[in-house]
Order: sequence, then structure tokens, then C-alpha cells
Amino acid sequence: MRKVLIFAALMAAPAPLAAADWRVVSVDEDSGMGAAIAFVDIDSVTRAGDGNVAFTMEVRFSRPPEPNWDGLRATMRADCAGHRWESTGSMLLAGNEIVTRSGPTPMEQATRDTNAWTVIDGVCAGRYQSDSVEPVAHARGAFGGR
Repeated sequence: MRKVLIFAALMAAPAPLAAADWRVVSVDEDSGMGAAIAFVDIDSVTRAGDGNVAFTMEVRFSRPPEPNWDGLRATMRADCAGHRWESTGSMLLAGNEIVTRSGPTPMEQATRDTNAWTVIDGVCAGRYQSDSVEPVAHARGAFGGR
């Protein structure tokens, strides 16, 4: 019983965000929340035999709608050929601290010339706009310290 309680306590405690190999995959100058930079952890990218990919994505915003968070991290699945994607879970971030977690979202069609389309294209093609970066520091530098 004691082992079960320890395991439950460990699972309930917020986990630190793991180190990853983050690359810029999209920059949107006017996302509705100011500028937004989307990063993908290239170590998380897995390809399925059906042409789909799964990956971890982080987006940093220059003007988030709430003052207590400035980023979003999500595990995503994308249909490369159909330009559709869904989240299998996400969290809002303040710097590198988790503010809240959310469950999955349904599959959505990306629209051409949007951040979603650019992210799907970049991940599916393995095409990134940077070498390895740390998302918070990179975004703060790009947003002038905000």
C-alpha cells in the first residue's frame, strides 16, 4: 500500500519540463496574441507508417491574453498529407513553469498560410528555421525582453 501511495504522490506532483532539442518551425508576426514563435522538439518527432507524425510543440506569445502565462506546450499528432492535426494534451506555461494542463483536442483542418499549416509542413518535411534553441530565452530575445 505504501508503494502505491508514493507512486500516486509522484504522479500528482508537477514534473519539471525536460531538456529537449527545440527548433523554430514557425514565426507569426500577428497571431492575435501578438507575435508567436512555434518551436518543435525534434527529439520528440515520431513518424508512423501511414505518413502521420507525432511531436511536442511549444508556442511563445509576445502578448498572451492572460498575464499569468506566456506559452503553450502540446503533444500533437498531424496528418501530413491532409494538413490536419490534433492535440493529445497541452499545458499553459509561465516561463518554464506549468500553470495548467488540458486534455486532448479534436482533429482540425489547418488553413493554408497559417501558423498551423507552416508547423505541419515543417515537421512533416523535417524543415526547421533554426539550430537548437531554448524557447523562453529565444522568444524573449525576439520579443525585445517581453
